[in-house]
Amino acid sequence: MNGSRNGMLIGAPLGVLATYGAMRSTSKKPDVDMDYEYFDRAYRLRHNRGQVRVDRASIIVSGVGVATAVAQGSSVLGGGALGLAAGTLLGAVYNATIKSQ
Repeated sequence: MNGSRNGMLIGAPLGVLATYGAMRSTSKKPDVDMDYEYFDRAYRLRHNRGQVRVDRASIIVSGVGVATAVAQGSSVLGGGALGLAAGTLLGAVYNATIKSQ
């Protein structure tokens, strides 16, 4: 459980930095508007059904993980991290199952 908590604590800020770096490196041209690129990326993610399913599953199962941790007297952060990972995996598996049908 400590590994998932530590991974979340390290990965969350590093994910923000990595995303910023990736978005920044895609537009080396001076005539490209970075605000538009951020908006375009966010729009595409928001209107991608598969991504929305994964996001919703991860949030819901993360909440279940937190509630379970509270009920058991365990680490809330660890329960949330475990639920987040499980929800993301379940959402991805669901998407793969939908596409194969």
